Amino acid sequence: MSVCRPLCLATVLFLSISVLCTGTGLAGPWPRGAGNVFFSSEVGVDRQGGADRLSHRHYLEYGLTDHLTIGARVEQQTGWDNPAQLPPLARFYGVPVQSGLFLRVHLGEVVRRTPVALEVQVAHNAPQDGDRVRLAAHIGHGFDVMTYAAWARLGASAGLSDGGEQGQHDVTAQLGINILPRLRGWVDAARVFTDDSRLSRVTVSAAVDVTERFSMTLGYSRTFGGWRESGWRVGIWSAF
Repeated sequence: MSVCRPLCLATVLFLSISVLCTGTGLAGPWPRGAGNVFFSSEVGVDRQGGADRLSHRHYLEYGLTDHLTIGARVEQQTGWDNPAQLPPLARFYGVPVQSGLFLRVHLGEVVRRTPVALEVQVAHNAPQDGDRVRLAAHIGHGFDVMTYAAWARLGASAGLSDGGEQGQHDVTAQLGINILPRLRGWVDAARVFTDDSRLSRVTVSAAVDVTERFSMTLGYSRTFGGWRESGWRVGIWSAF
């Protein structure tokens, strides 16, 4: 164990640094564009009391046309454990991988610089992954703050299944600004509803473009209400 733990910690640090080559690249209501690809990869650590939870998430978008975007997500997260109990990577052993596919239809702009989109999400391994089918809607707006480009967007989704942990509904809001030509920051607020719980989360993030294709991101999140947790995320974006 004394040899394995430093090795596992070093591996996690290496993966985190590798992933550092990303931000809010999920287009939401804005079309990806025909033939364009976007990929993001993220690792995170959340802490609640004396326990923590590790996670990694991967996301892909591809523009089929200027009005249709398809995508996929894969993620895995450990349970809440005392950090001293297991080496970090060993905590992923036996934990199911969650994944899903989506189709997003971009309907155009309701007014200038205000696009809207509708989305259908399908999880292949429900019910472990929550709702088997979910519907989502997105609306965004681009605007200027003095000489800085800024944006806002709202999103909502609802599961069509019921039972267990299914039937989840959520509402998200985002406000961001391009601080410098290669630096942007944004705030996300989310409210998640299930049959027996409510969860509010706020995330503050920043992204810097390290090349024309890759961005590096860092984010801090915190929940409010009866369940309190906080955590850090690092990740990469790549657009082709």
